[in-house]
Amino acid sequence: MRPDMRLTDENSLIVDGRARVKLLEAQYWLEQEIYQAREKFPQNEHMMAALAEEFGELGEALLKQKGDWRHEAIQVACVALRIATEGDADYPFTQEEPDGK
Repeated sequence: MRPDMRLTDENSLIVDGRARVKLLEAQYWLEQEIYQAREKFPQNEHMMAALAEEFGELGEALLKQKGDWRHEAIQVACVALRIATEGDADYPFTQEEPDGK
């Protein structure tokens, strides 16, 4: 964790002295998003394309200050975690797990 970050007793993340979204709440949002994404798209096809699309939507939401940027960020994290756990069928390769993981 960065030196300017710390957790409070309420599981809030403090960055530069300002409270941020509660970590447990963000984790809940992420778990819900992953569940919904797997229901809608059960296969791991086109995951890199989906990640690029979601990242673009996040950037647009932040730059134009429109929409729910937090939801877009959760969607980026969702697709990234799906790639980390499921891979992308469009780019089949295997990678050994690091030691101790």
